[in-house]
Amino acid sequence: MCGICGVLGMNDEGLVKRMCDFIKHRGPDDDGYYSDENFCMGMRRLAIIGIATGHQPIHNEDGTIQVVYNGEIYNFLELRADLEAKGHRFYTSCDTEVIPHLYEEYGDAFPEHLRGMFAISLWDSIKKRLVLVRDRLGIKPLYYTTIDGAFLFASEAKQFFAHEGFKPEMSAEAVDRMFTYRTIPGTDTMFRGVYRLLPGHMLIHVGGRLIISRYWDIPDSEAPAAAEGVYVARLRELLEESVRIRLMSEVPLGAYLSGGLDSSAIVAMMSRHSDEPVNTFTVGYGESTDEFDYARIVADHCGANHHEIKISMDRMTQFIPISIWHAEVPLSDPAAVPFYVTSRELKKYVTVALLGEGSDELYAGYDEYHPLSYNFVPEWLRKKYFEFRRIPLTARDKRRYFGVAMKCSVDSGEMDSLLSTGGRDILYRTLRFDVKQMLPSHQLLRVDKISMAHSIEARVPFLDHKLVEYSMSLPSWVKLNGGVHKYILKKAVEDLLPSTIIRRPKKGFNIPIDTWMEKDLKEVIASVLDSSRFERRGYFNADAIRQLSRSHGLSRGKAKYATWLAFMVEMWSRVFIDQDVKSRTLDIARLV
Repeated sequence: MCGICGVLGMNDEGLVKRMCDFIKHRGPDDDGYYSDENFCMGMRRLAIIGIATGHQPIHNEDGTIQVVYNGEIYNFLELRADLEAKGHRFYTSCDTEVIPHLYEEYGDAFPEHLRGMFAISLWDSIKKRLVLVRDRLGIKPLYYTTIDGAFLFASEAKQFFAHEGFKPEMSAEAVDRMFTYRTIPGTDTMFRGVYRLLPGHMLIHVGGRLIISRYWDIPDSEAPAAAEGVYVARLRELLEESVRIRLMSEVPLGAYLSGGLDSSAIVAMMSRHSDEPVNTFTVGYGESTDEFDYARIVADHCGANHHEIKISMDRMTQFIPISIWHAEVPLSDPAAVPFYVTSRELKKYVTVALLGEGSDELYAGYDEYHPLSYNFVPEWLRKKYFEFRRIPLTARDKRRYFGVAMKCSVDSGEMDSLLSTGGRDILYRTLRFDVKQMLPSHQLLRVDKISMAHSIEARVPFLDHKLVEYSMSLPSWVKLNGGVHKYILKKAVEDLLPSTIIRRPKKGFNIPIDTWMEKDLKEVIASVLDSSRFERRGYFNADAIRQLSRSHGLSRGKAKYATWLAFMVEMWSRVFIDQDVKSRTLDIARLV
């Protein structure tokens, strides 16, 4: 696990080293650099596999192909054996080394052979060709921009601040999308002119030309009709395999455990394939919503080495700026803040942690999916209801709350168009939209950035691409069956877990947000939204936002969401626009 960066169009190793300095948290164990005419790249390393020999960049036999990468290749041993049989010679024991040899063997088709999570930079020194690749589901991030004619890429957007010519500007279009979707789907970021390489895509920069292409997509085909038991058995087989191969590590390993179905199933399978008790971690806040009891049931059932992390919400406020700094987006999901604190505690025990992201999107775990299965209701009406549940603020709402520096161009019609394209039924199309758009831009972004803030590698077994391909091919009735969410997943793991866990209702990474906003955070939010700085910026109609928070209360529906996100956008601006980012001194007392 690492962070990478580079620049094409100039040979400036000093710049690349400064870019790497911004992400020491991603790779505290080592760094490495490569320079060629008009090109330089570098990396920071968190040693997980091949600790002794895995120094990057890694190259082929004659050094003409150079690679730095961030991630894990879980099938590297099989790939290595096949490549050695074809005559390739290896000099390390790490997974990175299969990449240059796969490129030699298969050219631009090499990512199709990889099973894992990755953001790759490959330099072909003979052809003067840069190849950037992002994994199929977008687990690992990869950004790019152009500054003064040079092409830069990085694992985190903040690395571009190392270039003296980078002038950070907030993208009003990105804020508009965030107010619509709670995230920024697509290639845009909060920084104008900075873009994300999409999941399953490859970027090639050669001869002054930039070529972006897709090498993988979710198939629209449906699995052959079969009995329920056949689907269940195959899903169980693939999930078990996915968990097993993600136990590959030379450093301490554990799991986030909420006591919900997803994390509990992962812990149960980890226990089946581990020689020692699994380290598990649960967070609570001293509230009735805490999940300690459920997590204890699972931990006891699996014989885990269980840890309970208790967080005081009145201490959470101080972690808002640093959480934004690492996430690089306004925190539309307040759970990112306690996740930051939880990950800090985990680092005391483990370097690798598994968690259950992706299950809800694959197996229809959210409540708003439920009406999509009502085949007796016209499809257009089901879509409208889903949009009503999913989109917190309409175009009319945004026109009321946005200021002169913003524009409102995104509305529910865009989602309607996205959900209308492609084959199969509306539930499938909605799940596909969430897996392709919402997961990488929201949940996976939070998981990667916040866990890596503490040098923890987060692994997500539900997002193994073989498991995703099979899960997305399943008919909708095995996911939502008789009103039961995640029907097939529950069937697949029911012998591994207590019935209490199988039957319990869905709960997310639950935090007492209403209490936090109404009590511990209320004065901070008020001071930010009442400030002249907030008003001068012109992003929002300051009077409308203030009236909204005061007249309706912060814990209700649109009022809560609009108030929270306006507060977050302002805090993001203070972290990345107002202060000297290179100093990286994030003091909430100064920022508010």
